Amino acid sequence: SECSGVLTAANEDDGPRRRLISKLGGIKVLAASMKRHPATYLVQGAGCVNFQNLAAYEPDREKIVRVGGVRHILHALTSSHARRGQLVTWCLGALSNLVSQGDRPAGDVVEEIKDAEGIKLIIDRMAEHPLETLAQRAGCVVLATMASFSLETSSEIVRLGGITASIAALKRRRKDPALQGQCFTALQALSSAREGARSMLSDSIEVVKGIVAHPSNIEVRETGLWTLNNVVSHL
Repeated sequence: SECSGVLTAANEDDGPRRRLISKLGGIKVLAASMKRHPATYLVQGAGCVNFQNLAAYEPDREKIVRVGGVRHILHALTSSHARRGQLVTWCLGALSNLVSQGDRPAGDVVEEIKDAEGIKLIIDRMAEHPLETLAQRAGCVVLATMASFSLETSSEIVRLGGITASIAALKRRRKDPALQGQCFTALQALSSAREGARSMLSDSIEVVKGIVAHPSNIEVRETGLWTLNNVVSHL
């Protein structure tokens, strides 16, 4: 397929090589291939995993957004290919990089995901693939980043089950500090408004258990304690 010329290079842990692929038009090739071959798993998978890797570099992130990468990723998540946990992991990993612009949410990507009813899609795929740890982590990153964009977005995520999804991941992988930290980051963002804080009141004990499970992990303790603070402050 058209993806074959860029797959290996973009997957290498080599920033200059990935940027060369971008400069030579690889991002447009990936987007065009995903559009032309929606029924081919290898093409959809190659597109999503390469978007995930390339989007870690800000100029490439912007290029992916411009060529419709977010739309192609969401389409892959709606397809029959989403029965495969690996593809869901790649898709959510790509979205987790695309939805952030430096240290703040990328508003255009947040709105595109919302307009495509992508929030529910992400939560549904997290529920369908509970054993895919990387997918759970990436899903929590996307939800946390989107929730920090605006109170309206945060409320929509809460309404669609974002807290339930984050708590489920938290309980399922209690011993994984990286996943606990991402879950807490999502819960902290979602509980910053009264609606979210009240929604997770009954699950506060799960936050406590997560903190206790990782007493020496500063990130886990900090995000967990801030989440509890949000809940208590809205009582």
